[in-house]
Amino acid sequence: MKFPNNTTTSLPMNFKSRLSSNIDPQDFLQKITDKQVPCPWGEVEQINTVIDPNFKVTFRDVPVGLVLGCGTGFYSAGAYAVIARAVGFGMLIHSDRNPPHERPDATNYIQLDLTVPETIHLVGNRIHAVLSCSVFTYDGLGVTFPTEESESEAAKRISDLLMPGGFVAGSNFGRTRFEKRLVENHGFRFVRNEYQSVIVQKPF
Repeated sequence: MKFPNNTTTSLPMNFKSRLSSNIDPQDFLQKITDKQVPCPWGEVEQINTVIDPNFKVTFRDVPVGLVLGCGTGFYSAGAYAVIARAVGFGMLIHSDRNPPHERPDATNYIQLDLTVPETIHLVGNRIHAVLSCSVFTYDGLGVTFPTEESESEAAKRISDLLMPGGFVAGSNFGRTRFEKRLVENHGFRFVRNEYQSVIVQKPF
């Protein structure tokens, strides 16, 4: 599927303003569209890091990944560390609640506010992985949802954003409240549930 050159006017309102100024919206969306393929892995077995504390899940060749932020910056290195020692991304998108001009050094940046569910989308495209570090900590430093309803809606939007078999991986210092919403309400399953990282996988 290719986007016609004249479809910018049909993009959702304010979508272009949520992207870094050096990003062409059509090119950005086309790159994601070109990677709309099924997850190249199956159902991942649950990890027991007590037996092997150095073992990390390796999801190799992730077609499209999204790194979440919560207003204090996105910690890319920490986000990558929660899933694997070596991972290849076809495309990696960075996001935070801050407007693009406050993240001039970010690549493939889109403003995405977890407390505003309407921003949690990529114009109908899906991704294969959501990564975060210190976002769902519920300690005043991570994202603060104004209501339980907005938290539930954010979980639904993230679930809808993922391909079947996609995963949410985060380092939240042992807190799993958000991941439990995905498990209990959207059929995800825990792949890893340790202090240093939590990984849940969406059903196929």
